[in-house]
Amino acid sequence: MKTISFVTLGCRANQAENSEYHQSMLEAGWEVLDAESNSSEVYVINTCTVTNEAERQSRQTIKKYAKNNPNSKLIVTGCSSKYLENNKDITSIVSLFVPNLQKDKFVQRVYDHLGIEKDFNPLDSIPRLENTDTTRLNLKISDGCNWACSFCIIPRTRGKLRSLSEDDIVTKAKRAEEMGYKEIVLTAIQLGGYGKDLGRNGLEILIPRLLAETKIPRIRLSSIEPTDVSDDLIKELAKSDRICNQFHIPIQSGSDHILDLMKRRYSRDEYADRINTLRKYIPDLTLTTDIMVGFPQESEQDFADSCEFVQTLGFNKLHIFPYSDRQGTAASKMEGKISPEIIKERKKILATIDNKLHYDWMNRSIGTKKQILVEMPKDDSGVMQGMSKDYYKVSFNHKNIKRNDLIDVMIKGVDLDKLCLIGELI
Repeated sequence: MKTISFVTLGCRANQAENSEYHQSMLEAGWEVLDAESNSSEVYVINTCTVTNEAERQSRQTIKKYAKNNPNSKLIVTGCSSKYLENNKDITSIVSLFVPNLQKDKFVQRVYDHLGIEKDFNPLDSIPRLENTDTTRLNLKISDGCNWACSFCIIPRTRGKLRSLSEDDIVTKAKRAEEMGYKEIVLTAIQLGGYGKDLGRNGLEILIPRLLAETKIPRIRLSSIEPTDVSDDLIKELAKSDRICNQFHIPIQSGSDHILDLMKRRYSRDEYADRINTLRKYIPDLTLTTDIMVGFPQESEQDFADSCEFVQTLGFNKLHIFPYSDRQGTAASKMEGKISPEIIKERKKILATIDNKLHYDWMNRSIGTKKQILVEMPKDDSGVMQGMSKDYYKVSFNHKNIKRNDLIDVMIKGVDLDKLCLIGELI
């Protein structure tokens, strides 16, 4: 049997894509091996270029697998592929490049390149539960981004927003339901922009269709920009308890000065208005965010504004990113760069705030009931782990529970070492 391995760098969209590629190769009769086994005939590397460091890691990863597998074919796609196609050190060791703008034809191009006589069927690309590390399906609904944040290169590498049709998405969701999935995560580079390239605000239409035409118990949104969280969308999200009450809405900075330099299209007051409206309709929501420290010209006051803002809004979890120059972006050409030492110190301060927000969030859950989707099988101690609708990791112990079960647990405590809640089956 022919063998292939997949290596994923970067974002949730890359993860969703590689899961589909993985399943498509299984459907073609190939065996998928762990990439670290260094024994596959073909390696697919889905690259990232969000920062200079991410692109360096992409180059190093390609070279690593070429060195360890000199007789294997390397297929490269992802956001770095656009730049690596012109790198002689990389082109000499890569068998096939598939740029981002051709990802919709990726599987067929790979089939043709490897001499596989098969026509690609998108429904064959939905990963089977037994072949996944998680029981939640990342369902990609669009690609590309129409924003132009000054620190981000991704719109150049993934292109303008391109949405799948509602019918295609609903068909995939139905297939996922038939396969046993109990949660789908709607995923995209610019999730909230879905459908706008088709002339309508698509999420407000897509979500009611998914609720009406499937019985999947849980539908979750991945990261969504604050300007895309409209009143109409909020009202649709609040109509059904099948919509997971956790939302990841990037803030990036709590300073209007820095938000303007970032070209983020909203002020802190406008961001706060979206959060307050969400909480009006969904009062028990979990709110997580991305925030950057050390952006060019970020003063002590700008940073203090960010620290104050995340505490005032009461985020449950912060994803903190130290600013890193990305060649080709507007931010990389700005004056007023912050020293690495100051960036490191600011990240440390914000991490302390994040720890308190996160621990307080977990402690408030003690004594509450939560629905858990079981993801991890029992470890050596008999403990299993799953994810709640509001995005808590919960561990519990019960001999009759299986992976992909939906169960109700009472929260009894917090495991600070594993950063998860401890549940007891009800």
